[in-house]
Amino acid sequence: MRSLATPTLIAVIVGTTPSALAIDAPKTTPVRWGMLVYGGVLTAGDWKEALRPDRVEFEDSQLVGVGVSYTYARPWQQRIDLEVEGAVIKHFGLQEHVEFTAVPLAARWRRFPWDAHLATSLGVGGGFSYAARPPAAEIEVGRQAEQLLFHWYIEAAAGPPERRWEAIFRLHHRSGGFGLLAPQGGSGSDFLTLGVRRRF
Repeated sequence: MRSLATPTLIAVIVGTTPSALAIDAPKTTPVRWGMLVYGGVLTAGDWKEALRPDRVEFEDSQLVGVGVSYTYARPWQQRIDLEVEGAVIKHFGLQEHVEFTAVPLAARWRRFPWDAHLATSLGVGGGFSYAARPPAAEIEVGRQAEQLLFHWYIEAAAGPPERRWEAIFRLHHRSGGFGLLAPQGGSGSDFLTLGVRRRF
C-alpha cells in the first residue's frame, strides 16, 4: 500500500503544480496596438498649473491629434505596459502648424482593484516634438519659439473591462528640457486633452 501511495502522491503534486501557480497570474491580453484620437486646449502657465482646476487658464489655441502606439513588453506579471507611440497633430487658433511627436518610451500602470468593472490605467511617456514651423502660440505667451523640443505626457485612461476601447485624459507637454534644446524658461506649451483609444 505504501509503495503505491508514494508515486501517486508525487504524480498528483507534479500534475497540479502548474495550475496552482497559475491561479494568481493575470489573464494575458493579446492586444498590443492602439489608435488614439484626441483634442485639447492650450493652457497658460506651466504644467503644474495646468493640472490644478483652481489655477488653470486657457488660451485661444486648440489641437486635434491622431496617434498609434505599440506595447512591446508587459513586465511584472503584466502590471505594467511598456509602449512606443507616434502622433500627428494639427493646431488651430493662435497657431496653424502641424506637430509630430515620437515617444520611444512610455510606461503604463494597468492594475487597479476595480478593473473587473472599469479597466483603468495611468501612463507617462517621453520623447520629442517637432513643429513644422515655430509655434505662434508660444511666441504669443512671451516665449522663444523652437521647432524641436522634448515632449512628454501624463495620461489617465478608463474603459470597459475587455480593454478594447478607453477614454483618455492627457496632459500634452513641450519644453526645452531644462535648457538642453531651448533656453530654460523659453519655448514650450501645455495642452489639456480628451480623447478615445481603440486597442487591437
